[in-house]
Amino acid sequence: MSDQKIYAFICTRSKKLTAVTKKYLSYLVLCGIEVKLLVNQKSIFSGYEKAYEKVNPNPDDIIILSHDDIDIKMPYTDFKKKLVQGVKATTG
Repeated sequence: MSDQKIYAFICTRSKKLTAVTKKYLSYLVLCGIEVKLLVNQKSIFSGYEKAYEKVNPNPDDIIILSHDDIDIKMPYTDFKKKLVQGVKATTG
């Protein structure tokens, strides 16, 4: 499973990013997560769908769907490990 990728699809209304969004994007990049910023989409669902089709993920890949106003308090060095462990524990 070493080829597993983690993507974050993040919806935002504007290209002018807030400080919180910039911090969130930097955090995800530090975690080694590939970020897809979805700016001013018709709906979050259509934005997520477009990103999914463009990425064409493998079945083992992990996709995070989120808004742009997330502030994660966990150290970035632990986040990816905990995410992978959580997905592994809840999927077959």
